[in-house]
Formats: sequence, C-alpha cells, structure tokens
Amino acid sequence: MFLLHGYLNHGNYGDELLAEIVERRLKKHYPEAQFNRLSSKNSIFDHFQLIENSEHFICLGGLFQDKTSFLTPLYYFLTTYLAHMKGMKILFLAQGIGPLKHPLSKWFCKKALTLADFVSVRDKTSSDTLKELGIDHFYGADLAWSLYNNTSLIQNDDNYGIDSNIKSKIDAHFASLKEKTTVLSLKSEKNYYSDEYLEKFLTKVIEDCIQDISKPIIILEMQDSDTRIHAKALELIKKHRMANNIAANIQDIYIKANEFNSNELLYCLSKYGSEMTSMRLHALIIGHIAGLKSTAIAVDQKINDFIHQIDIYNLETLKDRAEKHYDKVLFLNF
Repeated sequence: MFLLHGYLNHGNYGDELLAEIVERRLKKHYPEAQFNRLSSKNSIFDHFQLIENSEHFICLGGLFQDKTSFLTPLYYFLTTYLAHMKGMKILFLAQGIGPLKHPLSKWFCKKALTLADFVSVRDKTSSDTLKELGIDHFYGADLAWSLYNNTSLIQNDDNYGIDSNIKSKIDAHFASLKEKTTVLSLKSEKNYYSDEYLEKFLTKVIEDCIQDISKPIIILEMQDSDTRIHAKALELIKKHRMANNIAANIQDIYIKANEFNSNELLYCLSKYGSEMTSMRLHALIIGHIAGLKSTAIAVDQKINDFIHQIDIYNLETLKDRAEKHYDKVLFLNF
C-alpha cells in the first residue's frame, strides 16, 4: 500500500494533480498497486490507521514552509516520525522547501528529511536550502512538467485526447469568446490582505497585466479559497470598463480547475487562452505547457523559481528533469 502525503483534500488543484501524476506512474509500473492519501484533513485516528496499514510513505508538494503557520513544519515532522517508527519506506518527492524563517522550522525540516530514504526537490532555492542543512538530495523540476507530452494531443488529435462529449461541453462554456484572451489565476493569502490593500493590489494587476479590458477575461480558480480574490478582481475589472466607457455586458468566464482533468484543462487554456497572469505555480506551469505567454506575479519564492527555470530550460528539458524524479528517485527506492 502506497500512502501519499501532503496538502491534499484542501481543494488545491496543484497538489491533487501531483498525487494523481504519481499514482498513474506507480500504477503503470505496479498494476496491482493500491493507494491511500493522508493530510491534515484526516482525524488523528486516521493518521495512525493509514500509517499502520501502508508500507510506502511518499510526500508531495511544498510541505516545509512556515509562511502560513509555524505548525506546518511541526505537523510534517510528526507524520514523518510516525512513518519512520512504523518502519515505512519514506520518500520526499519533488519537494518545494521554504520559506523557513523560524529556527525551529529548519530543525523540524532537517530532522524529518534525515529520516527519509531519499529526497528530491523541484527548484534551485529548495536545493540550496537543503545544501545548507546538509541533506543529500536530487534536484529536478516540478512533476507537473511531465504533462508536456499532452500538448501533442492538443496539436494533432481531432478529439484533443478527451471525450468528445466533454469537449463539446467545454466549447459550449467558452462559446461567447470570439478570440483568445487573458487568463487570470490569483491566490488568496488568507488574512494577509486588508480590503484596502487588496483593492490597490488588484488595481495594479489589472492595469499592468491585462492588456485589453474590453475583451472578456477568463478566471481560473486553482483553489477553493481563491473565490474571494477573484470576485474582487472581477468587480474592479467592471469598474475599469465603466470608467473607460466600455460596454458593461462583456461576459467574463469563470472556471474551476478541479472540474477538469489535466488534459481537459490543457485543452481549455490552449484553445481559449492567449496569456496567463497568475500567482499560482501550477496555473503557470500548465499555462506554459499549453503555449500561453506567462506573466508571473511573484508573491512566493516558488514563483521566482518558476521564472528562473523557464528562462534557462525549454519544455523538453523541464519534462526530462521532472521525469528523472521517477527514474532516479521513485523506482530506485521501491
């Protein structure tokens, strides 16, 4: 039994996507493989039961950071320690490490990773952090880059690799668009934004990143908690249109990523998006794979690392670096 651990069941498309990618790859190599998922959404009883009933412990995503809470590194240290006490095979796969501002956060991170059989990271900042902590690791790229081969389906397959009925429903949803347009995918920062700051921030985003507000905007929600910031963005976009005497009946399009699988989302973006403006890492990655021009709003170090990687690597190289997590880490250890 493989137990996938991370920020799962929180309505975050990126983390759920990573879990699905790993499950698909393991299933391909081990057809009889079975999976469970563990996160802070589970009860304490579930934690003990799932760990007791599993043999392999695979941690995904950006776990060790204390931006959202000091308790986050502590939680992942404790779950890793429980898995270690059970004698499980422990693997931290394609991790994003940091920020770790508190000394105890770094201690929890180092202790947890020391218990692992192998560690790999997805970006240079994470690699540099682990070098400082003295943790041996492999440096690749985010696992979502392995989706790059799906673009061949979008370009060459009349059905775009998805069910024709689903494709028809997607096209109907976007029927009001006359041409490709800007995709906006923002990120709520819990209580970090006051209403005044949020309005100033979004006004700046609209003025700097949306080239033509007379065109409809596609809103892409990557996490359930982002609804508030997107609603405010749409409100301000409408105000800007009114201030510039632009028709008030423009139909912006709102889509939730969790209603699509990766092929379907790639199809949506490739066919209807022209550029991606985003604070969300996996929105930027999927948009880049789909051929959209990227405007990254760097509110996190992982966004800076995304910018760094697309500056120095092409898509083929990023895909290869993502795939090497499987060959050099995942299947080397199981």
